Amino acid sequence: TIISTSLPGYSTEILGISLNDASWSLIVPAAAGALATTLVLPKFLRRFTKNQIIQAGWCMGALGLLGLGSLVFVDAGRIPVALVIAVCLGAAVTSIIVPAQSLLQERTPDHLRGRVYGQLGFLLILSTTLPLIGSAAIADALGISTLMTLLGVILLASFVFAKAKHLYNRPTI
Repeated sequence: TIISTSLPGYSTEILGISLNDASWSLIVPAAAGALATTLVLPKFLRRFTKNQIIQAGWCMGALGLLGLGSLVFVDAGRIPVALVIAVCLGAAVTSIIVPAQSLLQERTPDHLRGRVYGQLGFLLILSTTLPLIGSAAIADALGISTLMTLLGVILLASFVFAKAKHLYNRPTI
């Protein structure tokens, strides 16, 4: 949500393209990356665990955001690099959401599934409201590239924290 609401400003400020061209340079490649990942995910699941795929998506998302944030320092070729990063971000989101939803369904007892998904929906709304407002303030005060870099650092730090605390492969419910 934060990234999608920041794309218009990112397109004009960092990439120097009009809003009309933003969908072709960022949204379509991200959707293509998500679609391609959806198609190959069953093959990956035969070779890797769902947790490993989620972790790979988490890292890819963090690196992609750091890449978007650092494009401000690139003089030429920003658009092709942003296109590749957008594909990777689409792949990262799919690599996280699809296996995570699957794990949640597998590990939740049938009689609790409605409550779990109800709480999940509530927490997702709650967890995006304040960061969305805060991200707009950060983007206005420090710039969109700083926001992207900060989001990448937060995502990478949360990944490292989760790995250090062994939050993956917890026992099932």
